[in-house]
Amino acid sequence: MKITDLLLTNPDARPRRQITPKGVVLHWVANPGTTARNNRDYFQNGVSAAKQNWASAHYVVDDKEIIRCIPETEMAYHVGATSYNKTALQRFATSYPNDCLIGIELCHADWDGHFGKGTWAQAVELVADILRRWQLPVTAIVRHYDITGKECPRLMVRDPAVFAAFKADVERILHPPAPARKPGPAPDVPADHFAAAAVAWAYQHKISAGTDAAKHFAPDRPITRAEMIVLLKRTYDLLKGGESQ
Repeated sequence: MKITDLLLTNPDARPRRQITPKGVVLHWVANPGTTARNNRDYFQNGVSAAKQNWASAHYVVDDKEIIRCIPETEMAYHVGATSYNKTALQRFATSYPNDCLIGIELCHADWDGHFGKGTWAQAVELVADILRRWQLPVTAIVRHYDITGKECPRLMVRDPAVFAAFKADVERILHPPAPARKPGPAPDVPADHFAAAAVAWAYQHKISAGTDAAKHFAPDRPITRAEMIVLLKRTYDLLKGGESQ
C-alpha cells in the first residue's frame, strides 16, 4: 500500500487541532468520476470560511491513489453537523465526532456510489492498517450516515450488505482464516502432524483401526493398559509374518 502525502495548508480545511482517533468514518465524495487529487485540491482551494463550507478528510482514495490530506492525529472537518445520532456520540464518548474520528473519502463512478475495484481494495487495506496501528476493533468502522444520518456513502446506506462486506474484508486482513491443513491418515491427524507417518503405517498394517467408525486416532488421548496389550500383540503377530488380529 502506497500513500501519497499532499497535506493541506488551508486553515479552513485543516485546523491543526490534535486528536486521538477512536474510529474510522467512510464517506463518498459525492462527485462521480473525480479522482483523489481532484477532491484533495477542492479541500485545499475551494474550502473557505467566507463560503462557510469547511470540509476536509484525512484520506481520499481512488482506483490508483491513496492521498493523505491531514495527519491522523489532527482533526479534519468531515462529520460536522447541527445534530448527531445520540448512540454514536455515546459510542465514541464525544459531543463533537470530528475530535476523535478519522475520515476517509472514497471516489466513485456514478451517482449510485459504486466504487471501483481498486478503490475498494485500497480502502480496505488502509482501514485495516489504521485499525491495527490504533488498536481499534472492526466495529470502530462507521458510515457518515451512522453519525449524522446523512446518506453517505450512498451505496453503503442504500445497501447495508455492501457496508457489511467492506467490514468483512477488513476483518479478513486483520484476522486471516487459518489455512486448511492437508488431510492425513486420520480425521484428527493432519498430514503435517509429527505422528502422521506412524499412524498411516499402523492403519495400513491393522495395528490400529482408530477409535470409532470414522477412524479418529485421538492422538492426544492417553493409552489404556488394555489398548497397549492389544497393540503389542498385533505388532508381535506382524513381526512373525502373520496378519495382526
